[in-house]
Amino acid sequence: MAVTLNQYTPRSLTTAVNTMISPKRWLLDTIFGAPQIHPTETIDIEIILSNRKLAPFVTPVEGAIVMTKLGRSMRSVDTARMAVKKPLSARELGANIYPATNIYVGSGDIMDYQRRKIAQEQLDIRQSMERTVEWMAAQALSGVLTVNQENIQFEIDFLMPDDNRPELAGVDMWDDYTNSDPIADIEEWKRVVQLATGMTPTMAVAGYSVIDHLRNHTKVRNILDNRRMEMGMIAPTTKNDYFGRLAGVDIYQYNESYTDTNGNVQYLIGSDKFIIWAPNSDFRLHYAAIHNINPSGGFELVAAPYFSKSWTENDPSVLWLYVESKPLPVVHRPESVIYATVL
Repeated sequence: MAVTLNQYTPRSLTTAVNTMISPKRWLLDTIFGAPQIHPTETIDIEIILSNRKLAPFVTPVEGAIVMTKLGRSMRSVDTARMAVKKPLSARELGANIYPATNIYVGSGDIMDYQRRKIAQEQLDIRQSMERTVEWMAAQALSGVLTVNQENIQFEIDFLMPDDNRPELAGVDMWDDYTNSDPIADIEEWKRVVQLATGMTPTMAVAGYSVIDHLRNHTKVRNILDNRRMEMGMIAPTTKNDYFGRLAGVDIYQYNESYTDTNGNVQYLIGSDKFIIWAPNSDFRLHYAAIHNINPSGGFELVAAPYFSKSWTENDPSVLWLYVESKPLPVVHRPESVIYATVL
């Protein structure tokens, strides 16, 4: 019985890659929430800057007073495109992958091997893409998403005000245990957000060095609410642990990393950063639709977080496995985030 690869249609592969269970993405899952899928290849993103004026009074006989609109910036954006393909040889798709299992020519076991191998490679591609989207989320929280690769360069500015990107210096830096005051800084940054948006920041993430200095800071040790030294509102993972509650803000240590093109380990959030935000603000993960030419030669637009397909070559005998995604995490209310450099 001949074993065929025709079962791996774009529809079946796309369904499979989108239903895979992936590891928790802390920033995306905690801050940006459920993804928003768009049926177009570009998306319109709206950045809102607050208007904190009071509504005016009018007399019984006069008409309504015209009020200034919210500051808005609407832009049509081509989302970042990720596309990865892997070659799977005839040998890799055969019985040699799982030597512990008996394989008989003509049996259905060979198809099981192929499905498992393709699923493994799909999951590996998806996980690498999700690491990139998590990195994009960290960039978005800084106010600017910057991509600078050898083959592509672009920048998306989320219009974060300068007051929301403080950089401490001198004795104000949190490694000066005598003169600095992290709690006063957090209180001040909360006021900045409250004055601009009316929302209250109650969550924060920090790089590992920041957490180390907070843990050793005399003023913090004296006031830290030890009753909150527990899992908190969000269960920690092995890398992102709940630190404690300061000035009404739940603080988490964030240690997620990746390996850059030079083989060096880089942290998604710098070790000197402290990011505080209002959870009820508008954070969204957008996915734009993906162009594809289907096997019959027709054009289609696929609205899904991930699109996958495969095709074969005869010489050498190889199956190409392809996955594409067009994500964009957006901070729609940049005034609700403080991205601070504290060391």
